[in-house]
Amino acid sequence: MTLDLLKKMAAVAHQHVATVHQHVVVEDELETEIENTINDIEGQLYSIMVRFRRIVRSARKIRDDDDYESPEQIHKDDLQQLKDMYDELQEVETKHPHCTGCNPTFQANQLAHMGGCIDADDDNTDIEKALRELLKK
Repeated sequence: MTLDLLKKMAAVAHQHVATVHQHVVVEDELETEIENTINDIEGQLYSIMVRFRRIVRSARKIRDDDDYESPEQIHKDDLQQLKDMYDELQEVETKHPHCTGCNPTFQANQLAHMGGCIDADDDNTDIEKALRELLKK
């Protein structure tokens, strides 16, 4: 009888170890996927910022009459590119990732934003400063 009990205990222990191993593998795969996705998004944001900076530089540049197009036409083109970019970026959701008001599980309400995105102004401070610095150059 003890031998059967030991065999059952060994089988349960083996199953537990296998389950733990599966959780570790899944967790490693999730961490890898998260890091890869973060890198992909950083690349996209970099490309967006490069495009934005080029348009802003062109729009703020003092034009000569020697340019191929008239200064007015170049500024109209720059304005249109800025408007197009604005419209494209409007499609991107800008909600706080952990705010129950931005991510309602049952019913959206204004109070749910308290303690979430409303109190998270510090998330934006360094980004705003970096953006202003980038556009000065």
